[in-house]
Amino acid sequence: MDTEGDNIGPDEVSEVLGVPVEQVAVLVEQGLLTPVDGADRSQFSRAEVEAVRLQGG
Repeated sequence: MDTEGDNIGPDEVSEVLGVPVEQVAVLVEQGLLTPVDGADRSQFSRAEVEAVRLQGG
């Protein structure tokens, strides 16, 4: 189970992926990122973000 420390917000997602923060919403719409269940809808799994980064998303 993810702990709070394993979740990151849109600002950090944009830094990890090297994209503008507005692009994070686009990645969600495209199904490439999924907000963490039970958390604020603007929280994402660090592991998922890293996987997207490695895939070139």
